[in-house]
Amino acid sequence: MEARQAVRQIADRRISQRETRRYYRGMEQLVTVVQELSLARNLDTVMAIVKQAARELTGADGATFVLRDRNMCYYAEENAIAPLWKGQRFPMNICIGGWTMLNRQPVQIEDIYADTRIPYQAYRSTFVKSLVMVPIRTLDPIGAIGNYWAKRHQPSPEEVKLLQALADTTAVALENIQVYAELEQRVVERTAELQTAYKELATLADNVPALVARVDRNLRHIFVNQPLTEVCGIPKEQFLGKTFRELKLSPQVWEVWESGVCQVFAVGIPKEVEFPFVSPDGVRYYCTRFVPEFDANGSVETVLGVTYDITESKRTEEEIRRLSLTDDMTGLHNRRGFFLLTEQQLKVARRVNTCCALIFVDLDGLKKINDTLGHDLGSAMIVDAAQLLKSTFREADVVARLGGDEFIILALNCGDSCHKVESRIIAKIDEFNRQEKRPYKLSMSVGILPFDPQTRESLESLVARTDALMYEHKRAKRQCLVS
Repeated sequence: MEARQAVRQIADRRISQRETRRYYRGMEQLVTVVQELSLARNLDTVMAIVKQAARELTGADGATFVLRDRNMCYYAEENAIAPLWKGQRFPMNICIGGWTMLNRQPVQIEDIYADTRIPYQAYRSTFVKSLVMVPIRTLDPIGAIGNYWAKRHQPSPEEVKLLQALADTTAVALENIQVYAELEQRVVERTAELQTAYKELATLADNVPALVARVDRNLRHIFVNQPLTEVCGIPKEQFLGKTFRELKLSPQVWEVWESGVCQVFAVGIPKEVEFPFVSPDGVRYYCTRFVPEFDANGSVETVLGVTYDITESKRTEEEIRRLSLTDDMTGLHNRRGFFLLTEQQLKVARRVNTCCALIFVDLDGLKKINDTLGHDLGSAMIVDAAQLLKSTFREADVVARLGGDEFIILALNCGDSCHKVESRIIAKIDEFNRQEKRPYKLSMSVGILPFDPQTRESLESLVARTDALMYEHKRAKRQCLVS
């Protein structure tokens, strides 16, 4: 029993000595590898050195060089007895290389089929039974180096140390050749995907019902879509590389665009503007949304402008607004339109300090016409009265129908002529009754209120006082008829 234990101890000691000699030979080889890596000037050279040294240092059956591409593991190079995953990508969260980088530590797996971190489907067609994976740059991993064995193998601490030392040296070499720029150039598949995506986006941009342009910080166009070139009448090749001013577009257009783009570059917040554009077909209205596009450092690198033709919606809005302010029967302003426009006109009158007058008009005898001749003729009488009043006053004056047989007018800048308004209305009525052959005669009662626009009296109060003056006029007319 004691003899067998002694033999085992001797065997253990021999293994330890063998591993020690192998470790020292590995360190000597690593010195040579460090010198080779220090002379490397590109990524391909680094990967060629590392994939060979990784196998030799540990006696593995395969080695792979993994690069981190955002949230993916890109198996960029390999040296193995059989193909592994060269050129393929796997998500970081399901790949053992990704685990090594995310956890920033080596991983040793003697049996890949007994470890839940291994994606079995990816390994099923390979020779791999055991592996060790170490991160390239442990503080902030940019890749990983993996060794694989075709037979069950428990990597020793010395093997892991050698492989990690190789990975640390590789990190220095990659930094020396500006790895990030090199990686962007070498990830061919990603470049191809971006080129394909760009073509698809360009096709989409040329076929959307919008005008699309991208400008750099010098306000030069670096992208325009086909609809924009057609609207402006400028070929795409002349658009690119030019500023707004250099394109000699309508000043209204380039001033709006230049101002909007500069604001977005300054504050990094999207902005919307509306502007008119005179085209061969007439005036069109557009709405542009300027969107900042940021670089990796969070600075606004470019601004994307997306412009939509809003002419029809503008016209619809104007028509809706007009209808909301207009009396359907007469075409004059309605009550809402009168108060809205009069408030605006009074603000102007206050600024220039001009006199104004309110004229309240009531159509006499409308009820009798409705009762004896019918409502159709009553409506015709209202329309005649509206047209008469509209022709009596200036275009700048606000003429409105309050409802029923009541009308109201804001006469602007009337000065000393307020007293002439009533006589002018009477003259127009007399002329109408002489010339027009109607089954009725027009007659109106009028109340006139001159006032200083600087007064603090509300418009509602002024209208009420003018209404009262009109009724005084109506009563006076009735009394004359009675007497």
